[in-house]
Amino acid sequence: MIFPGLTPGAPLARGSATYNGITIAPLGGNTSLWRWTKFDSSGNYDPTVDPSSPSFVQSTAAGIAAGLSEAQQPDALLLASSPGAWWFPLTPLPQVSISLSQPAARVDAQVWGNGTLQGLSGGAVVSSAGFNSSQLGTVSVTAPSGQLIDQIQFLGALVSSPNGYVLAIGALTLHPLSPDAIGTQYAIMPPPVAIQPIAALGQPYTTYRRRQADIDTSTLTLVRHSLFDVVWPAPPAPLPVGDPVTDPLQLPPPVQPIGFVAQREDSGMAGSATNIPGWTATRSAPRADGFACDHGEPLPAGRFGAGRSGGRMEPSRGRLRSVRRARRVE
Repeated sequence: MIFPGLTPGAPLARGSATYNGITIAPLGGNTSLWRWTKFDSSGNYDPTVDPSSPSFVQSTAAGIAAGLSEAQQPDALLLASSPGAWWFPLTPLPQVSISLSQPAARVDAQVWGNGTLQGLSGGAVVSSAGFNSSQLGTVSVTAPSGQLIDQIQFLGALVSSPNGYVLAIGALTLHPLSPDAIGTQYAIMPPPVAIQPIAALGQPYTTYRRRQADIDTSTLTLVRHSLFDVVWPAPPAPLPVGDPVTDPLQLPPPVQPIGFVAQREDSGMAGSATNIPGWTATRSAPRADGFACDHGEPLPAGRFGAGRSGGRMEPSRGRLRSVRRARRVE
């Protein structure tokens, strides 16, 4: 929650101010910006309007505060004023632009007065909402799917006001996610289906790297251990679809593998299959031209995955072979 009215007064008087991730500037050449604050510098309740503000701005701020209890009053109000005029529709309109350093899918704004709130993305208006309230209320603008609001504008309505015209802005609340994307969307979810087994990957290739001897402290004997590298053909990674922030509804269902658990089995020992601790992510690397395992067998796929198994007992017969199981998220 951001209160534009807490912006320091000197930059506002000069025509532009940046505070807490927002940049405030008047539009149209006839708008002046003032502040009403709820607390003094010590945190005590002391409602105050900029003393140099016109009398109609001060009376407007006092009227807004009087219509709310102390707990309901915002921490500050940004007051945009324009000078009065008798003739209609030539009364200058107060107009304020607030740029957001962090774009949002939706912006809620507390406002008082008569006018329009516009939400812009890249300089183009993508959402707007009118307001006309004699009490401080909330109005919202929401960006369409795939876009984010990076600027909002408060535009006063055409009125005849001989004494002057004021728009008051209280708290701004920025929503990084669209409200439509939050929670479980039963109406757009497909019915549940049985999990289908993932097709096995291609034949893995195990390559011996080195052997070492370690001491078995329980028997005080030397035990031979070996290090093996394993590679296997990997399918190309699927193209990304959707975005968790800007387009969450287009994200694919969570049925793709996120990693693999490798098993090690000594072909000379029945029932010796064991899982290698941890799991291997599904990321793969492109195969270099002419790449082949140490035993000369080329990998048939354009990409491959790789793993390593070390500190293992010598197999009694043959070489280690790896069997993969896909881990899935549902």
